[in-house]
Amino acid sequence: VFIHALGTGGEVVAQFDAPPLNGLYPTDAWLPGQVIADTHSIALPESAQSLAIGLYDPTNLTRLSVIDGGGRRLPDDAVLLPVTGKE
Repeated sequence: VFIHALGTGGEVVAQFDAPPLNGLYPTDAWLPGQVIADTHSIALPESAQSLAIGLYDPTNLTRLSVIDGGGRRLPDDAVLLPVTGKE
């Protein structure tokens, strides 16, 4: 799992990487359509504007494809979420 906090120019300003579920339930054991709840924390600097979240193959660092509900591959193979609630 990767979580990248991105600044205004898309640069990585903080990151977190770890196996899903701390390696306790490997992805090759997941069932099709199964929903996996995996919680992580990341300290966000003030410059963080969005989070890029996804999965990658640790043997070659290649990101796994992220496909939206319409069957389109997402840019950078990541789900992009805005950082909100900063005051």
